[in-house]
Amino acid sequence: MNILIYGLQRSGTNFLSEILKTDKKINIINGLDRNIFTHKHYRFHNIKEIIADEKFYPTSNIKTVADIYDKSPVNKIIVLEKDIYQWYDSIVNWAKKCNWNFIEKDFIEEFVKDHFHFYSFFKNEKDIIYLKYEDLLYNKEMVISKLEENDIHVSGEFTFNGVPMSEGDTKKFKEKYRNYKSSHEEDIKKALNKLI
Repeated sequence: MNILIYGLQRSGTNFLSEILKTDKKINIINGLDRNIFTHKHYRFHNIKEIIADEKFYPTSNIKTVADIYDKSPVNKIIVLEKDIYQWYDSIVNWAKKCNWNFIEKDFIEEFVKDHFHFYSFFKNEKDIIYLKYEDLLYNKEMVISKLEENDIHVSGEFTFNGVPMSEGDTKKFKEKYRNYKSSHEEDIKKALNKLI
């Protein structure tokens, strides 16, 4: 079964890939070219001024999820979204590490718009599997059930970087994640309210 995974950077797509690969019949066919629609971080919204890195400027004429199915050998599309408050601080830290040119000040509105428009492309589509990163951590049974409904049968043991975490490490990580508070929470809310 050919699978395409979509999600923004720092949203858990590598973690999801490892989970899916425990089903030996799964073939993840995301490409490496960031400008082509099969890349896992491809921006279908085509709003260049809110795309942080020009390497992700879209070049394909894809207007709908149906176009993805028509123009690739994919059997199923899986979309993974991380809570925007967790995601924002993670993506800013990643942007600084990668020396993205425009990270010279706080671009909260641009990042929030990118998140909003990236996932809006997939919302209300029936032909995809939509997962939340938080469910990979806290609601594993629901994730497994949703995948099995689509003939994807993964291992019940989710791992990080190919290595199962000890029960103690897993608990510490989950508690840290669950209790994390972004220092930008109010600004993110304001930016979201402008879009909704």
